[in-house]
Amino acid sequence: LEAIRACSEHLVSFGGHAMAAGLKIEKANIAAFTAAFEEYAQQNLDEEKLVSRLDIDGVCSISDMSQSVVKELSLLEPTGQGNPRPLFATCGVRWMSPPRRVGAKGDHLQIAITDNTASVRCIGFGMGRLEKKLLESDGFNVAYEPQINTYNGNSSVQFVLSDIQFE
Repeated sequence: LEAIRACSEHLVSFGGHAMAAGLKIEKANIAAFTAAFEEYAQQNLDEEKLVSRLDIDGVCSISDMSQSVVKELSLLEPTGQGNPRPLFATCGVRWMSPPRRVGAKGDHLQIAITDNTASVRCIGFGMGRLEKKLLESDGFNVAYEPQINTYNGNSSVQFVLSDIQFE
């Protein structure tokens, strides 16, 4: 929002908050706004601000994430901006079944992983591009939100991947 405010002379109106913003601009001012916005970004953004950071709540083995533990975690709800979903990590995992791209455009990733204590199915939204790197990897670390997946009346733990770090 600070960047938009700094370029507001080119706008009809704008507003927003930390998680979203909106603006109204006349077509004739788009080029000037774009130039001012890019200049603001160059002057005010450094590499540290551009690197996303995950706040991991706990590091555990796959076997630690039983259905009962995941159900207990749901007691922390409702989650949102002031109360984010718990994020966990498991290190030194490898794939059990080859990763594969899923979704209409192959943008997402489906994979089963193990850490030698247990195995779990995972879905990585927007991670389809990592398929080849995973196939070539001997081991990796995952950050995820655990959830209960129910399909055809059968429930199991599933990890919704937030990130994959290669060893």
